[in-house]
Amino acid sequence: MEKISIPPRTFLYPMPAVLIGANVNGKPNYTTIAYCGIAQHNPPMISLASAKVHYTNTGIKENRTFSVNIPSEEMVEITDFMVSILAKT
Repeated sequence: MEKISIPPRTFLYPMPAVLIGANVNGKPNYTTIAYCGIAQHNPPMISLASAKVHYTNTGIKENRTFSVNIPSEEMVEITDFMVSILAKT
């Protein structure tokens, strides 16, 4: 197999799927995001890429707060399932 040169990228690989939670209209809501990475070390910052269509964005804008949840190894299967469901919407 021929060697492939990959230029520098701004994402982690494999990219961890995270669950982003926010209150939307007073009710808890979450979405699965596959684009999460380290933005800065000091102070600690992460970056997220969330499509405009995610309902959870409404709560983030409304409350200016959200949670980032990293699923455990035991939750990988259900997290992958949620990613596939959300990809279809």
